[in-house]
Amino acid sequence: MEKIVSKLSYAALILFACMVTASVFLLAPRTSAEALLLGDANQDGVIDISDGVLISRFIAENADAAISFENADADRNQVIDLQDVILVLKHITRNINLMSPAYYTTTITSTTTTVTTTTTTTAVFVADNRKLPLGVPTSALEMQSDDEFTVSCSSRGRNYDITYSVYLTQSPNLTIALSSGGRIMGYYQICSACTEPDGYRKAEYWDSFKNNAMYAALIYDPSISPSFMYAADLTDLSAFSKLSFYITNGLRKLNGKSMLQWDAALAEAALAHSKDMASTDTMSHTGSDGTSAVQRLKRAGAVFSSYGENVCAGDSTAFDAMDLWYNSGGHRSNILSMEYEYNSIGVGFAYTAKSVYHFFGTQDYIG
Repeated sequence: MEKIVSKLSYAALILFACMVTASVFLLAPRTSAEALLLGDANQDGVIDISDGVLISRFIAENADAAISFENADADRNQVIDLQDVILVLKHITRNINLMSPAYYTTTITSTTTTVTTTTTTTAVFVADNRKLPLGVPTSALEMQSDDEFTVSCSSRGRNYDITYSVYLTQSPNLTIALSSGGRIMGYYQICSACTEPDGYRKAEYWDSFKNNAMYAALIYDPSISPSFMYAADLTDLSAFSKLSFYITNGLRKLNGKSMLQWDAALAEAALAHSKDMASTDTMSHTGSDGTSAVQRLKRAGAVFSSYGENVCAGDSTAFDAMDLWYNSGGHRSNILSMEYEYNSIGVGFAYTAKSVYHFFGTQDYIG
């Protein structure tokens, strides 16, 4: 999810900044106590409109502007983007202290002539009246993780890891925390309503079979991306597959169904079929060698009396892939065992650069 700033929007941003600054000089003249703060892109000791202009130019033109990367990175996320410009403007208009962690917390300061008291409130994601903290280690959560796996990513010239911590797998409120740099940066939550702090990106997932009622939400800090397009190793999408498995069981619990067991043999068969679809750029239940799902499952050594298979192409997150299947009649039937009873599942996703779809996925169910 790259941020793209056109020259028109760049010009508009500068015009807006100048208008804001003009009013500020009348209302709140600058003081000499600013020193070198985050946001001081030109390191002149003052955070003013010239810093906003320099950062904006750097983003819009990808220019080698004479800026200090460390100072220009106002939100300290190792990326220079519009969020940094916004924070500089807020500093100018509100005189906030960019040295405080304003990007992910709210700081309230009261001052007397002799005592200064600072209270920091952690930002929270509220889902079905449950408050989930952001910007803190996962150890701050009053829950025990059922599973955890990490994906190394590379985006906009920056390398980072996302750790997915899975909680409440035995309840209809599956929770998956997305952490990076030791802090929780987002959540996927099965819920019917939610609110997120300002500055976070959000995707809401709706159930077309239940009057488009919301059933889940994903929120995340824009300094990371849950898209596996940014995964450093696209040959191993096991994390993608495990996320699909946990969300499947979360949706089953939401609908009063029993949980499925992970079957390694089924997962291998599913992955082999996904790789086959990726190599032929074809989404089909029939393999390139003419085999059917039943033949592939038997070849994997599976013993079953009922089976089902879901395939997809084009979704770069497990959250979107599961939403696609959940809102499609036949696929939903497999997820929720509406036609046949299943007790085991295997999931496999594969990537190819040769297809416009890039990602191909398979779920195999047996009972």
